[in-house]
Amino acid sequence: MRKIGMILAAGALMGLILAGCEWESVTDDVSGGGSSNNNNNTNTNANNTNTNNNSNTNTNPNPPSQTNVISGTEVSVTGESLGTGQNNVTVYTGVFAHSPVKAGSVTIVAGGYVFTDNGNGTLSGSAGCSGLLIYDTGAWAIDLNGADIPGQAIWASYVYIVPK
Repeated sequence: MRKIGMILAAGALMGLILAGCEWESVTDDVSGGGSSNNNNNTNTNANNTNTNNNSNTNTNPNPPSQTNVISGTEVSVTGESLGTGQNNVTVYTGVFAHSPVKAGSVTIVAGGYVFTDNGNGTLSGSAGCSGLLIYDTGAWAIDLNGADIPGQAIWASYVYIVPK
């Protein structure tokens, strides 16, 4: 019984500590593209100096990383993964992670095919491909006009509107 009481007291103390902390949100970064990080840290006190040099480079042929940047009431999304091409599938559908979507802001890339939003709910694609959008819900559909893209990434960049 005493152990349970101590565990409950420790849990309550952690809850108070975490509730008093300020939490901050920054941009989302889901690695996909190439990146390079260099960290240099130097700590000096009267008796010693510690220096750490860390370097990390990642080169990856995947689509760009997903980044959400808040600009007023609009948020840009870059490189949102929509899926991967499958064998013998030439029509793909889905719903963006965020909506409503700003008209004219959408680009979808499926393998080597690029679809551009013309602002009226339709997507114009390369090589005779086409697609549709519903801005209010973020629903989309693309038709690769018979092309097969097994294993290739499908991703999107768009702007969504944050409700007031």
